[in-house]
Amino acid sequence: MSTIPESASTLVPEPVARRYGVAPLGSDRGTLVLAVPPGFGASQRERLRFDLGRDVRFVERPQDVVAADLEAAYRGRASALAATAGDGAADLDAGTCRIVQGLFQEAVRARASDIHVEPLASRVRVRFRIDGFLREVNSLPSELLAPAVTYVKVLASIDIAERRLPQDGRARIESCGRSLDLRVSTLPTVHGESAVIRLLDPGETALSLEDLGLTDAELVSFRQLLRSQDGLVVVTGPTGCGKTTTINAALRELCDPTTKIVTVEDPIEYELSGVVQIPVNAKAGIDFARALRHILRHDPDVILVGEIRDAETARTALQASLTGHLVFSTLHTNDAPSALGRLLKIGVEPFLVNAALKVVIAQRLVRRLCSSCREPVAPTATEIARLGGAASLLRDRPVFRARGCAVCGGIGFRGRVAIFEMLLPSQRIRALVAGRRSGSSVRDAAFDEGFVPLVEDGVRKCVAGLTSLGEVSRVCVG
Repeated sequence: MSTIPESASTLVPEPVARRYGVAPLGSDRGTLVLAVPPGFGASQRERLRFDLGRDVRFVERPQDVVAADLEAAYRGRASALAATAGDGAADLDAGTCRIVQGLFQEAVRARASDIHVEPLASRVRVRFRIDGFLREVNSLPSELLAPAVTYVKVLASIDIAERRLPQDGRARIESCGRSLDLRVSTLPTVHGESAVIRLLDPGETALSLEDLGLTDAELVSFRQLLRSQDGLVVVTGPTGCGKTTTINAALRELCDPTTKIVTVEDPIEYELSGVVQIPVNAKAGIDFARALRHILRHDPDVILVGEIRDAETARTALQASLTGHLVFSTLHTNDAPSALGRLLKIGVEPFLVNAALKVVIAQRLVRRLCSSCREPVAPTATEIARLGGAASLLRDRPVFRARGCAVCGGIGFRGRVAIFEMLLPSQRIRALVAGRRSGSSVRDAAFDEGFVPLVEDGVRKCVAGLTSLGEVSRVCVG
């Protein structure tokens, strides 16, 4: 075993060192020196450099020597970490790693998208978001909050000394044999720091356009639009409704060696092979509008602007779509017709909207019925009344309801499916936009031309056994 300087352990967070199985040896004129075992490949080295954000020199040593150096570097660090976490935590830190890593493993097995660690008056509540719904899965003693949150902050390279301000960070971990990207957010509360950890699996099978849930007619129309050389495609809906998934499926279909695709996103949730992706960086002054102006100098064919939030971004995106670029973006509106009024409200001129906008797709996510235990039922009078005119699509057909079984953990649902509405602006609708008419006028005109709203698409998916009427009512009717 080598003699490791006492300061070496401060150069690399312990969770990072243990995750990669490397040992910090010290610093040589600003370059971090790490001991690595034989077979520590080039891709691992580059990923570790990225995670640490600094220059690294690697020294190859036998596996047992690296393991001994690793233990030597962090011997005594547990008590120091506990002291940082707060009084009385010193005896708890030995198990903190196991507790947090156990939560990660449990979340992966439960297919959770987020872990919520929430301090209450007398305990720490741990909840998982599964298929859009929060479920309490654990309750921890209050004295475990500080060391657990500190461990997560170290993992995500967040300042552990700062507890008065919200902070954000990211990390990559291995859990249950899978590589996961973590997005960590901490927030000070009256009972201590709360943490939310989003779990993203870069290796997760990406959805194709056919997998999204578009009808055959919608799929044909959308694919025709994707063959356009220019124009703006807008996907709208509330946060968490799957807009990014839909746009990514479209970008993957367009991605080939002859097409240059550039995106600006906040944040980048999934990496797309063959696509140039730019993260928004407020600290560096890179917002959507500024990034988009620079993107246009890089000769793109297809552009994704993660979200239209202001007039400058909207105008730049629309103008780009009129100069030989197919542009994708998102808005936060309740339905597709409202997106046109939203663009006008933030200050975009009607002629620009009419000239550039190709299609607006609105969507929601509903829970998918467990195929192992769903059962057919007749819709109730209350359910039919809530659906309004869309109830005519039932035509005395049975629908399905959740029952619960071992496969779905007794919930009755497993996974989610999207429901859609697609608005292709007609000449009549463009005339209404030119006259700055209300969103209800646009919606009425769309209905006259055969527009299929979200609730109708949802009812069709109920008849097909994909979801329940309760789910459709929840996201479409309120």
